[in-house]
Amino acid sequence: MTEYFDVEIGLDENVTDAANRYYGLSKKMKKKKEGVAIAIEVSRKKLKDVEKIKIEKKEVIAKREKYWFEKYRWSFTRNGKLIIAGKDATTNELIIKRYLEKNDLHFHTNIQGAAHTILKDGQKGTKEDHEDAALIAAIYSKAATSEFNSIDVYFVKPEQVSKTANTGEYLATGAFVIRGERTWFKKIPIEFTVGLINTKVFGLEDVDVIMVGSKETFVKNKSAYYRTIVLGTKQKNDICKDLLKNVEKLGYKQFDVNDFLSVLPAGKFDFKKERWLTDWNSRFV
Repeated sequence: MTEYFDVEIGLDENVTDAANRYYGLSKKMKKKKEGVAIAIEVSRKKLKDVEKIKIEKKEVIAKREKYWFEKYRWSFTRNGKLIIAGKDATTNELIIKRYLEKNDLHFHTNIQGAAHTILKDGQKGTKEDHEDAALIAAIYSKAATSEFNSIDVYFVKPEQVSKTANTGEYLATGAFVIRGERTWFKKIPIEFTVGLINTKVFGLEDVDVIMVGSKETFVKNKSAYYRTIVLGTKQKNDICKDLLKNVEKLGYKQFDVNDFLSVLPAGKFDFKKERWLTDWNSRFV
């Protein structure tokens, strides 16, 4: 069937010129048609590639409700007694005024800016409990950033801790006066352990947390993973990334690097070389 269509010819244009003009337009339209066909084919291939992609559903892990003591520095002794310490001047002031009770013990160092540390029910604690609390007071002092390999720590009873300054003195936020005899722990090494612990072993809920404490605490309570840290040359962030990597390889996906950063003291560190780690580390190669 013959098709007819109208064409426009200018008054100053002859038939040959009009035919050439329409022929040129038809060539342009043909090229555009070919370009559209190519674009459609490319789009079809991309759609096929997208259909082949498997969408991985990442498990969403709900954030747990934190314990009250996680607002501060904290740990547990190997025998399950709670230790809390201030993070700064404000929290130092707060924990002493709010949480230091008659059966507790107060731990501190003579370094300016050290954390005030409380061993809850410490007066009924053992020598081991006292040693574990002294370690927390030591590592959360400025010993690590001052590159001290060890530091002296003491403890006193609550009634020896006062906010009443001596005559002519002024006590800033977070500062307290200690009066009376002190029980000393001399030259505590700046060496501590960080790892996984389940708070069920301390009489709390069945929750896995990242904690800093004495190595004995992790060993006694059968920690799934822990490493001992000493003063060194590695940045705190690098240490935490290594810890997180190993914890994730054990199947604990609920943590991130901030969980480790929040519990480690300030300073530069290294992992302590221990014989038992030879077999342990082979699991992560």
